[in-house]
Amino acid sequence: MALIVDGVTATYTFRDNNGKESTCSFRLPTGIPVADTVTAAESLVALLTPLSNAALVRYSISRDYFENTPPTPAVESEVERKLTMTFRAGTGQTVIVNIPSPIFGLEIPNTDIVNQANPALQALIDAVVNGIGGVQFVSNAESNIVAYEGPSYIKHVYRRRK
Repeated sequence: MALIVDGVTATYTFRDNNGKESTCSFRLPTGIPVADTVTAAESLVALLTPLSNAALVRYSISRDYFENTPPTPAVESEVERKLTMTFRAGTGQTVIVNIPSPIFGLEIPNTDIVNQANPALQALIDAVVNGIGGVQFVSNAESNIVAYEGPSYIKHVYRRRK
């Protein structure tokens, strides 16, 4: 198993006077350092804005990876089942994380509540609340995640097929 860089993309979102948004994207070389990717993406902002009557409201940079030898999913895997975890940011904002296809047996028998003593669950909670390698996880408002608001539970999301 190895993750391979599949591409780097800078995406720019423009908004018109009616509030509608549209994007344009540019691919960047996969081998350049992340700092150079940011510089190139930021430089394009100044080059794009004079070409559009719409307002440039946001841009993002994504590095896409793919698994070149993905493991075979477990027979019992169901991405419609979600392990739902709730965290709280320093501002009080709620941060919800849904992990697809949680392993069976995480929940307390005959309930959808997850056993909070599970070591894998505890390790993830600790990493999200305390950070990894000096990097702190944050909410959409950039407020540090400061607490886990358990208990986690399993939810089932079934979508109607078209």
